[in-house]
Amino acid sequence: MAQAGLVLIAITMGVLLDVPTAEYPRVSHIYSLSVASLGYLNYQREKSNIQLMLIVICLLTFVILASAPLASPYVLEMPDLLRFVGTWANATMATIMLAASVHAIHSELVRKDKDSRRLMSALWNKEFKLAFQPQVDKSRKIVGAEALIRWPPLIKAKSHQHRLFLRLSNSN
Repeated sequence: MAQAGLVLIAITMGVLLDVPTAEYPRVSHIYSLSVASLGYLNYQREKSNIQLMLIVICLLTFVILASAPLASPYVLEMPDLLRFVGTWANATMATIMLAASVHAIHSELVRKDKDSRRLMSALWNKEFKLAFQPQVDKSRKIVGAEALIRWPPLIKAKSHQHRLFLRLSNSN
């Protein structure tokens, strides 16, 4: 919801306050890129169609506001000095936010260390095998089964790798 609010603020600023003129370009649309990149980071953490829609809306907002001199009939006129300062301040702040979001995405990707990548590779390469272990009652009658995942390369591994596998599989 916060991302949707930020998109609405960027659109409102771009159409009512930050209308391009011959002297001062529109810059508020750059915030849409920051919101889209943070939306991508959120999407990587929890995938949802709503998150994808917000990312697309942010990117479309950027393209439309960057390409068209859209303005509302209710544009708020501002003094030239305020437009000058606002243009530089908004461009600077939006660029800092975009750089920070790129750094956050990079940090998230680097965080997944070599072992995590190995586990993901095993998942993609279908190296895991499903096995069922019967569960029995006191009379040794089978009453159910426990599903187990086997990773053949890990079966040959040392015990510390088993703990590593359990830690990584529970965290990812």
